[in-house]
Amino acid sequence: MFDPDQIDASIVRLERAGLVRTADGTLTRYSVDDARALTAQLADAYDSKTQKYTRPRSREEIDFLANEQALCPIDVRYFLERYVYIRRDGRTLAPLFPLWASQVHFLDACARLERQRHERQHPDGILLDCLKARQLGLSTITQAIIAHRALTWGHTFGLVAANVPAQSLYLFSMLELTCQYTPPWLRSADVAHPATGPLRLANGSVVSVESGQTMTGTEMDEAQGRRGQLGVGRTYSACHLSEIALWPYPEMMDSSLLPAIPRHRQTFCVRESTAQGRNNYWHQQWQLGVKGQTRFTPFFIPWFIERTKYWLPPPIGWQPRPETLAYVARAESHAPRWLFGRAVHLTREQVYWYETERTAAEARDQFEPGSLAYFLANYPAEPEESFQHTGRSVFGPALLERLKAASRAVRPEGAATVVEIAPRAELAKLRRA
Repeated sequence: MFDPDQIDASIVRLERAGLVRTADGTLTRYSVDDARALTAQLADAYDSKTQKYTRPRSREEIDFLANEQALCPIDVRYFLERYVYIRRDGRTLAPLFPLWASQVHFLDACARLERQRHERQHPDGILLDCLKARQLGLSTITQAIIAHRALTWGHTFGLVAANVPAQSLYLFSMLELTCQYTPPWLRSADVAHPATGPLRLANGSVVSVESGQTMTGTEMDEAQGRRGQLGVGRTYSACHLSEIALWPYPEMMDSSLLPAIPRHRQTFCVRESTAQGRNNYWHQQWQLGVKGQTRFTPFFIPWFIERTKYWLPPPIGWQPRPETLAYVARAESHAPRWLFGRAVHLTREQVYWYETERTAAEARDQFEPGSLAYFLANYPAEPEESFQHTGRSVFGPALLERLKAASRAVRPEGAATVVEIAPRAELAKLRRA
């Protein structure tokens, strides 16, 4: 589904088993332009009312239909780049392709995890805890993947849940849009489709819409078994859980929802959120994931990964401030840790955007305390930065940033490492021993 090697192996199996209904029995990766042209050609000849073609299809069209019906279910990126449409900037309908760098990074993470599961014969699927900067297209691509699963696989039970019902429905509308614009020969017909969900398809797939508020209730509700019922009595193989840090009782999903997510290679579950403080459920889950102590793999998206999103043209003669240059150096040094070893160099336009937005946040912070902390937490270069600035501290964010920029390694190269500093009384005991 994600890993190119496993996709190629699936193609070979289909071809050898004689399950490909093209003229030569093989699958072809049509270019995006060719796939769109043939799709438009077929759409002109299709009557949506009778659900029949108004003319005989050519050999080329028949081969194309057979090819896409076999290839799209096993190659999610192929499907996303050719058949998914989104609302671009809240003003127009546009293809998802070309994918943003942040979305490609997400698909790469899914492929790596899928490959790792296969190589280690691990029974679990793709479960990711995604900490991210704002507006980098993660929700869009996650909804498109769940739609792909429901449309092309069949008998998929999916779940979309944000912190509040209105946000859940907004996410669900992305999935609906994918379903609406997927060609009829690649999708199953709706059986039931109320505006608030669930979406029921003729192929047996169902995608439900819930919210984190399902986890709310009183202690009496909990004693009577009514509190935290999200997921109880159900099984979900495809989930998108959004803004986890803002859920009223997120810890209750450990006992209600997570047991409903099966340990299976085909499971796909994404939990995502910006940071909302330290030592809360989301921060703790992130820390456990970094240590490899949960089912979820931590995944971070820094603000600068997508160069077309956050940038501004700098004026002639502009030079970044010394503290901005220190920030850029630190951001670039930490980037390979979260970008699978890939080096990143911020463009001059990105640096100018950062300095401009940060300066504005510093100015607002004088009469709207918390503005700078909000900016730093929502546009982080590294996870620690995000969690650091959403928590409360006696030190202001500007001071913390200056101290971090000026910090250096305590232990010089080749020097001895301090393992422990013991109290004086403990040292005395050691001397007497």
